[in-house]
Amino acid sequence: MMAGILKSCVGDGMTVSRLITAQNLSYKVLRSLLESLISHGLIDYVARNDYRRVVTTELGITALGAFESAIALLDGRRGSSSV
Repeated sequence: MMAGILKSCVGDGMTVSRLITAQNLSYKVLRSLLESLISHGLIDYVARNDYRRVVTTELGITALGAFESAIALLDGRRGSSSV
C-alpha cells in the first residue's frame, strides 16, 4: 500500500480525495499511512493550484526505487527500477 501511495504521488502529487480513489482505501486507513510516510520523510504536503497535494519527496523516490529493485530481485529479474 505504501509503495502504491509513493508511486501515485511522484511528480505533481495527488489530492487526498484522488488518493482514496486511486488506492481504494478508506480515509481512516489512508490517513494512518500518510502519517507514517510523512514521519519518515517519504512524502510531504504541498499547495498547488489552490489544492493541498501529497507529493513524494526525493527520499521517498529513493525508497521506492530500492523497494522496486528488491521486488525485481525476488522475482528473479535484474535491472533498474521503473521510477
